[in-house]
Amino acid sequence: MNEFAWSWNEPRPAIDPARFTEHRQETETDLQRAIRYYLEADKKALEEQEAKEEAFFAQSTVGKKLMASLEEAGQREKLAQSIISKRQATEQDPVARAFATLKVLPVYLREPLSRHLSFLRKKQEADRQKGKKSWQAERYVRGTLRKIFERLERTDSRWLTPGYRALAGRERLDDLLYLPQLNKRQIQTLATMTAAMFSSTFEKLCDGFGATDGELTMDVTLKAYQMLARMALHLHAMPPHYDVLTTDKDRRNEPDTELLPGAILRLTCADWWKRKLWLLRCEWR
Repeated sequence: MNEFAWSWNEPRPAIDPARFTEHRQETETDLQRAIRYYLEADKKALEEQEAKEEAFFAQSTVGKKLMASLEEAGQREKLAQSIISKRQATEQDPVARAFATLKVLPVYLREPLSRHLSFLRKKQEADRQKGKKSWQAERYVRGTLRKIFERLERTDSRWLTPGYRALAGRERLDDLLYLPQLNKRQIQTLATMTAAMFSSTFEKLCDGFGATDGELTMDVTLKAYQMLARMALHLHAMPPHYDVLTTDKDRRNEPDTELLPGAILRLTCADWWKRKLWLLRCEWR
C-alpha cells in the first residue's frame, strides 16, 4: 500500500537543468482528471440549459417577433451587400457609371441621351466581338456626355439658389425644385399654391406691421410689399413696379404708392404666377 493517501501527494522528480527547455509529456493525475470531468459536465449542462431556453424563447410571441426581425435584418444585409457589389462594378465601368447618372435626370433629358449611349454601346460590343478595337461608348462618355453633365450641374446651380431652396422648403412648395419637369396643368396648380402663399403671407405681414381692424395704411402696405418683393426675387420673378416702390437710401423721389394696390394684386394672382413660372420653366430647360 502506498504511504500517500492520494496520488497527487507523491513527490515529483527533480528538474534536470540540462533538459529544462525540453517539452515533457506528463501523465494526467487523478485530481486533474477529476477537475476536467467536472468542467466538461458543467459545460455540457450549461449548453443544454441554453438550448432549452432558446427553444422556449423561440416559441414565445416575443421570440417569434425577434426571429422575424433578425431574418429581415439578414435579408437587408444581403441586399446591401448586393448593392455595394453592383456599385463597385459600376464604378469600374465608365459606361455603366454614365447610365447610373442618367437615371436621376428628368425624362426629357434622360431618354435621348440614354438612347444614343445604348446605340454606341451595342455598336462597340459588336465591333469587339469581331475582334476590332472599339471605344466609341467610352469616348462619348468621357467627352460629350461629361460636358453635358457639367453644363446641367451649372444650370441647376444657377436656378437652385440657396434662397430659392429655402423658400420652397419653408413654404412646402416642393414642386418648385422640379420646375423644368412640370407640364402646364402642374404649373397651374403650383401657381395657385404660390399665389395663395403670397396672399396669406401678405395678411400676416400686415398684422405684424400694425394693421388694426383690417384697415391698411400706405406705410404698412408698402412694407409688406417690399417683403413680398424679396420673396418673389428669390423665385427669380421680377415684382411688379419694383423700381418705383423701393425705399433705398439714395432714392431721390418718394415711392409712387398709387401703383401699390395693383402690385399687391399681381403678387397674389394665380394667373400672374402662372406666366412667371412658365417663363422660368422654359428658361431653365
